Amino acid sequence: MATFSQLPHELQQNILDHLVVDKRSLTRHDRKNLLAPMRVNSCWFNHTTDILWNRVSNLESTFSNMGNEEDRRQIYVSKIRILNLHTARIYFDLIEDLKFESLTHLMLRGDHMGILPFLQPNLKTIIFCGSFALTKTELNQMAILCPNLHELKIIPTNADNHRALTPKPNLDPIDPHTFGSFFQHCRRLRSLDIGSKLPIPLVSAALVGLRSLVAAQLEELILTRIEPAALPEDTNEILEACTSLRKFEIRCNYYTGDPFSMTMLLRGLATITGLEHLRLDHGVVGDDVEEFIRRHATPFGNLQSLALKGDMASISSFLSLSMQSLTRLQIVVSDPAHHICPSIGRLQNLTYLNLVIGVNHRDLYWEGVRYHPEAHDWQATPEDMQALSTLSKLRSINIRPMNINLTAPWISDDYFLAWTSSFPHLRDLELDIECPVSFAAIVALSKTHPLLRKCKLLWIQEIDNWDDLPTPEFSNLQQLTLNFVVNVPEDELRSHIVRKFFKPPRPVGA
Repeated sequence: MATFSQLPHELQQNILDHLVVDKRSLTRHDRKNLLAPMRVNSCWFNHTTDILWNRVSNLESTFSNMGNEEDRRQIYVSKIRILNLHTARIYFDLIEDLKFESLTHLMLRGDHMGILPFLQPNLKTIIFCGSFALTKTELNQMAILCPNLHELKIIPTNADNHRALTPKPNLDPIDPHTFGSFFQHCRRLRSLDIGSKLPIPLVSAALVGLRSLVAAQLEELILTRIEPAALPEDTNEILEACTSLRKFEIRCNYYTGDPFSMTMLLRGLATITGLEHLRLDHGVVGDDVEEFIRRHATPFGNLQSLALKGDMASISSFLSLSMQSLTRLQIVVSDPAHHICPSIGRLQNLTYLNLVIGVNHRDLYWEGVRYHPEAHDWQATPEDMQALSTLSKLRSINIRPMNINLTAPWISDDYFLAWTSSFPHLRDLELDIECPVSFAAIVALSKTHPLLRKCKLLWIQEIDNWDDLPTPEFSNLQQLTLNFVVNVPEDELRSHIVRKFFKPPRPVGA
């Protein structure tokens, strides 16, 4: 009879796959179960350590149980493929002589004491979520030792870290020229996420460095909370050179500084025929969109996902483009005239809609004055809801307010049921709209959409009438949110919900 080590590799792998449910997310029970097969023989030891050490986030506690045997630590370290390391948890002198030979994914959080031990030919992803205080030597070595680097994220933060190490003084800091040259050597780079607290000259140098052969192969470019001054004057030409770009984002959730020149960005992006995902967190301006439309008749022909912020007129102009390939749409409308739904209704292939309606109260009130939403800041009209009902392919609908109240006092139970019946494939429903729809409509909704996974409704519910209604028939409900429930003590609300939405198991033999 053949031993386990003599079996074909495919059979070995099939047997090992039954040891744990998911290798990418080991539970404490999984780790405990793997300890026994580790002791069978060297073959089983190698296979099980491959699983146990595939993904590691804490080296310090593990090394503390190994003593000072560097050879033993090297055996385990050589198995690590994914290392998500909070660098305050490991001292550099424990790893500086080790080789992470199998490492493909590296994430460093907080201050680091050095990265040279982690730099290996197999490394494909490097993420800096803490400080980015590399030296020139480390950056140059990264270009040499990591020829297969596909993804790079440099998004430093100022988050307080009480356990952070005191980093070594950087006597050889990176200058813009060195930083730009580094990107010219990243010949296999596919994804770049850069910005946040990174100095403006370095961000600008990185974008200029993409002009070389890198630009022709770059597939994802994400600019996170960067200053407008970080964009080179010829940004549009740089983007035009990114002929393989599929995803472009400008993220600035909390940015309140000067706006970007959207004309320059859109001009460069319009020439990229393969662009599939576009996110612009800086509000689009009507003049920029109009000039863009005049220059390009049919841009973004293959766009599948779009996220925009701006006033209604600008967003409506943008949505007037022929984008029938679009399936995912996220919009933040920061304008008192929020009737954007007719423009959205033209996108017949949408399967996901996230619509945020509101105002930027910082522009309306001076600093220090608290903004109080009024009772009827914006009222949805039948025309708004009817325009969305044409999107029969929607699987997820999310409509919520920003600094205002959304109301629709005219929506009745019958109208709600007729409206939701327009979406036969609906799985997630979130409507933060105040309206007088009753709990009976939720019961009726469970019959027309039994596979609904998420249901969030901003309605005032009278719980007194619940007991007289049948139990909802949701078979796959994972999240239910009813924002206002009245006429019931808080400590009794949970029992009402459980009794209504969670059916007890049937007795054996029933």
